[in-house]
Amino acid sequence: MADEAHRLTVEGLSRAEMAQVASEPRLATAHFIVAYPSGDAADARVVADSLERYYPQVTAQLQARPTGRVPVRVEPPAVMASIFHTSEEDPPLGAYWRGVLWFLSPSSWLDGSGTSLAAAFDREGPAPHEFAHLLDDLRTDGRLPGWLDEGIAQYVEWRANGYLWLDPDNRLNQPLYSWHQLETSFDSLDNQALAYRQSFLVVRAIGPAAINRLLSDVGAGQSADAALRQVVGAQRYRALVDGAAWHGGTEAAAGKPGRADRPA
Repeated sequence: MADEAHRLTVEGLSRAEMAQVASEPRLATAHFIVAYPSGDAADARVVADSLERYYPQVTAQLQARPTGRVPVRVEPPAVMASIFHTSEEDPPLGAYWRGVLWFLSPSSWLDGSGTSLAAAFDREGPAPHEFAHLLDDLRTDGRLPGWLDEGIAQYVEWRANGYLWLDPDNRLNQPLYSWHQLETSFDSLDNQALAYRQSFLVVRAIGPAAINRLLSDVGAGQSADAALRQVVGAQRYRALVDGAAWHGGTEAAAGKPGRADRPA
């Protein structure tokens, strides 16, 4: 962990957030504690079990482990929409915010029940993605730019379960965003599907070893740009800035239609 003070801040935010739902039931596992509304125990169990299944893979990929149990909230569409300022018809499926992992109740957007619901959430749900955001935050003291954070979370998820957000909006045979646009305007770009895909392709081009060196260097105080230049070398960095990661990329990357988790 990069900085003890930052970790304590994250843990304090986590406690404050969970205190707001102190009357709700809790489900504790080895590494997570899940708060959920009364009557949603089955959804909470699906989320908790998925997080535990992915815990070894995600912590191994990002070479970090939280201290203590990670707080989690499982909420219905109305609550997720209210918290993250979206419409109730299109709430985020997951989010990382204020030290807490948030998940939309699986039964509200996936078919099935019992083992079939659990299997669907493992395939389609954002458990490894959101957990990766937490570890990115802890490793870098919250200093990782949004586009790299999202690229890393997608890459971790893709390596964990093969999930990748692919749809007609993020095909590469259209005008692409520049490196500068990703760096400076990622959250406000009109085509979020394309911005996410381009961020994923950059991280995939960098590779796991460089990702972890990058996280360490940013955690030690370097800017993400300087750290990336250092870990990949000046020539490779220039090529990435010029679009090497996505120009001429393939449309055949494994994946399924997907979703963004960052609230608008």
